[in-house]
Amino acid sequence: MANFYMLKEQEDLPRTAYKIDRTSLDLDFLTGQLVSLTDTLGALGDRCIALQQFETVIASFSPGASNIDDQFSTSCHLGNLRRFNRESAISAKIVVKYLESAVSAQVRQVYSLIGQKVNRLNMEAADAARQLSAVSRRISFVAGKDSANMRIIAAMTLIFLPGTFTATLLSSSFFNFKHGTQGIISEWIWLYWAITCILTVVVMGAWFLVSRKAIEIMKRVIEIEEGKAEASETERRTRESAHAFGLSKQLEDVTLSLQKLTRKC
Repeated sequence: MANFYMLKEQEDLPRTAYKIDRTSLDLDFLTGQLVSLTDTLGALGDRCIALQQFETVIASFSPGASNIDDQFSTSCHLGNLRRFNRESAISAKIVVKYLESAVSAQVRQVYSLIGQKVNRLNMEAADAARQLSAVSRRISFVAGKDSANMRIIAAMTLIFLPGTFTATLLSSSFFNFKHGTQGIISEWIWLYWAITCILTVVVMGAWFLVSRKAIEIMKRVIEIEEGKAEASETERRTRESAHAFGLSKQLEDVTLSLQKLTRKC
């Protein structure tokens, strides 16, 4: 009965006290509210039983008035009171039974939503772990392949580059080792360094532009994938918010029905 009187004291609270945050599906809050409503319905059921017992007591009461008119008036008054209490108890029992069924159904629905949410989180975690494992395998394979290629290239470069550079440089026309010539180093050696520097700048610039373009393409692909994931997450949250709105609306309807029932009782 303490829950019943507590509910009676809360009847004068502003309407905003029963508003529920509908932006997210707070299953813990809904479960607590439904359990509280179940306790309140139990208290109202006890009140219905008390009304029936009171009707039994009135039925066993025998008026002892000396005057016949007073006795008839008292009997009519008690009869009306008995009928009122009987109808109130029957109506309250019907409403309490209906509300108990509604609250029980909502409790089962909340537990079902909790189970679905846990299962969805487990599936998402398993899918994320699977994707991470696949990405890790690809990265490991590519890294191993690149590492092997780089080792091969480095080894071949170290073997052939010094000899190739020396042979190419000494066999060029910039150097003249023949006897009877005026000089050993040609005056056109600056052309070698000019062409070498220009080609180096062109190659490095082309490499930089190609690398930058590849990075931009990779960023766009990542942004597209993140946008798809965010859109999917937003759609899921929208569905959950709509479901939460419907469930909280039903909870408000049950609360209002309880308030009307307590006023009637």
